[in-house]
Amino acid sequence: MLDIQRDFRKFALSNGVSRGAVDSLENQVFPTVIEERSSAMRAVEMNVFSRLIQDRIVFLSDDVTSDSMDVISAQLLYLDSVDDSDINLYINSGGGDCYSGLELVSVMDFVSSDISTTVLGLAASMAAVISSSGTKGKRFVLPYSRFMIHQPSSSFGYSKYTDSTIALKEMESVKNDLYEILSKNSGNSIEDVEKMCSNGDLWMKGQQIIDNKWADSVIKSRKK
Repeated sequence: MLDIQRDFRKFALSNGVSRGAVDSLENQVFPTVIEERSSAMRAVEMNVFSRLIQDRIVFLSDDVTSDSMDVISAQLLYLDSVDDSDINLYINSGGGDCYSGLELVSVMDFVSSDISTTVLGLAASMAAVISSSGTKGKRFVLPYSRFMIHQPSSSFGYSKYTDSTIALKEMESVKNDLYEILSKNSGNSIEDVEKMCSNGDLWMKGQQIIDNKWADSVIKSRKK
């Protein structure tokens, strides 16, 4: 059996993920599980998220930042290098930095594995773009999940007119990229997506998310 913590750490560091980002993930206080490894006749303690990666389950459960997206992107690339079976991305996030989120969307498009997305609680702003970017037919939400899209916010604070003008053009470019992705993911026109985002935060839940084509189905229960 793969030593997922060791192998992932080595893979992430060799592919440019900062040591600090990897250390931060490993040092967070997560519930631990004990796994019996009969071949080695020993028990191994690991945090629950590292154990879930063995089952190709990845979590986006924090803000969308450069560090969190670097780690999740590395997880997707690592799992894709192991084999090309489906990767399950579970999401509960209020969004965050657009550039960092676009990194993850690009990696989701890049890998050979299908990316199944499931919104557990909240997929807002950039997290909504990410959740809708899962492989079509494999994008799920839970009944009380919330989904929110809106216009991107500016984080630029330039005072010079020239710099402000350049920043405004870049913001327009990012907005166009996000609307293009949302249009591709939903089948709605870019003009329709822009209208949806033009009147402030647009909130949906459960079946409304499906009706607006941001996901494919509502998971009501896994019980048989």
